[in-house]
Amino acid sequence: MLYRSQQDIDQAVQGCLALADNDAAMACAIQVAPETPSESGLCAPRFVLLTEEGCSPCAEEKETLKEALSRGEIEEVAISSERGKAIMENTGVDFWPAVLLLDCTDHLIEPNTPAQESPSV
Repeated sequence: MLYRSQQDIDQAVQGCLALADNDAAMACAIQVAPETPSESGLCAPRFVLLTEEGCSPCAEEKETLKEALSRGEIEEVAISSERGKAIMENTGVDFWPAVLLLDCTDHLIEPNTPAQESPSV
């Protein structure tokens, strides 16, 4: 399915995040970005892995996610980089390694709670 509106993308991502199994939710959300035409100007979600040089748990997480990293489904971002610092500031995340689902402006995408959901029309 090609997503043609931001609402379609947001609904697809929220549907993924509603899955009880974390691995299934991640696999589902990873599929949303390739289904968003780059020329559309829409804000596609993406996963980033925050890491730090010399961090043993980071190395372990990178090994666990090596296939997704090599396919470009997850992007590694060093916390010492300008972007890494900005992501940590934008999201409030202060630990690593951390796999985050971000929008195109590097803000955290979180599951909707019933209070956040838009009313059906």
